[in-house]
Amino acid sequence: VPIVVGGHTEAAARRAGRRGDAFFPGSATADDIAHLTGVMREAAQAAGRDGDAIPVYAMAMGTPGDALYERVEYALPGEVATPR
Repeated sequence: VPIVVGGHTEAAARRAGRRGDAFFPGSATADDIAHLTGVMREAAQAAGRDGDAIPVYAMAMGTPGDALYERVEYALPGEVATPR
């Protein structure tokens, strides 16, 4: 059973990096998601894991369109397929 670690704190991000099969930082700003994803990846590397292999699930609120897609791509560069 995959374990998805959720939370919007650095402690949750570190926990996801050490133990999780995926990370869900919840609904946060693009800057927060980018930061927490970096914290998760650093913790994974410190634990001998590949942080790039741990999926990140996040909510993006907004009307579909270029502005929303840019926020998502900023937060998780190269990881999200947007309908552009």
